[in-house]
Amino acid sequence: MFGWEFLAVGAIGFWLLLIVAAIIMSEMMDNDAPVWAGVVAIITLALLAVFGGFNPLTYIVAHPGETVLWVAGYFVVGAAWSLVKWYFWLLKIRRRLDERDPGMSFETTLYHAGVVRKQFPPNPGDYKSRIVGWIALWPASMVWTVINDPVRRAAEEIYARLGGTYQKISNRVFAGYTKPRD
Repeated sequence: MFGWEFLAVGAIGFWLLLIVAAIIMSEMMDNDAPVWAGVVAIITLALLAVFGGFNPLTYIVAHPGETVLWVAGYFVVGAAWSLVKWYFWLLKIRRRLDERDPGMSFETTLYHAGVVRKQFPPNPGDYKSRIVGWIALWPASMVWTVINDPVRRAAEEIYARLGGTYQKISNRVFAGYTKPRD
């Protein structure tokens, strides 16, 4: 019979669940869906509580003073992380604007960079839910940012360097074909 002990704190299933949840939550926060990221966090904690023997209430009752310090520290780190993440997000927008296709409008470039509000430069008040998500779920956001951003930038750089090669391959594959007239 299949047992749930693989979700016990420290077991491989525990770490896999946390990694998958962190990736999902980070993507949701980056796509301006922090409520769904919170739902994933709650489901993850519930799975760990029910099947992994992780019961935070026992610790909270036994150590209320330490719990207050841990919670305060958690939100202090989250607030600091939100400032760093906001800066990284603004740099991403700036890069997209610097690299934009001359034929693409400024507004379209902003939209594709994730700026959905009209105000420029971006106003933090317009992105409150995103920033609150970074504060509340900073461990997932931080881990995914540290892992994903450098990988994504490297892949974009490789693509930029190979862009002409991709086009040459496409031209060769479709040599002799003409676009049908409608």
